[in-house]
Amino acid sequence: MKTPKIIAFDSPESARLVTVTGWVSSDGRFFGNDAQAEEIARYAGCTHQSCRKCGALTEKMYTHCPECRAKLDAERYAAKKREEWDCETPLYSERFDTYLFDVDAVTCLMDDNECSFDDLEPMICEPNKVRELDSDHWYDDLPENCDGELPDKLQAAVDAFNAAVKDVVLSWTPTNIVATWAGAPKTSETEAAPAQGGGEVTLPAFDAIADRQT
Repeated sequence: MKTPKIIAFDSPESARLVTVTGWVSSDGRFFGNDAQAEEIARYAGCTHQSCRKCGALTEKMYTHCPECRAKLDAERYAAKKREEWDCETPLYSERFDTYLFDVDAVTCLMDDNECSFDDLEPMICEPNKVRELDSDHWYDDLPENCDGELPDKLQAAVDAFNAAVKDVVLSWTPTNIVATWAGAPKTSETEAAPAQGGGEVTLPAFDAIADRQT
């Protein structure tokens, strides 16, 4: 049997000093010198990076600056499908990040923010209904070669449960369909548009009116 080599702690063989070259980020982390090391180190050590669209500096967690993000969001929103709202299906306002469950909620939000229906960026919602049960729920517990059939008593209970929860809505989720509303009320700004010419109206003095009446 080969005798293991013994190396003492203070022996020159136990360690040696080497020089290592690699990329170090501004916070002192070492990333080596492989193909992606520089890119990773620069991202780790920076606070901002260039916008991929216009080149302006933006916080590094974003690929686009605020102005370009707003333009891209507007383009995506404009490209979405539109459908007329039935005044019953809940809506989700992307602009105000809130759900609207009836006409009163919609008009109140419009009044509070002095904006139009379209300004809400309203998205039609779809219901999240109770999921029905089936034999797959107990698949791992059923015996082999049973073809997924449940005992009669359990099957009857499952059928009763499915009948009870049919069309029961638990919550709502926004779709990618923008709501339109032909009957949306006008905003207060539109209804109270100033007359042409503007300016203050000067009323005749009360004494002058009295003089013309005598």
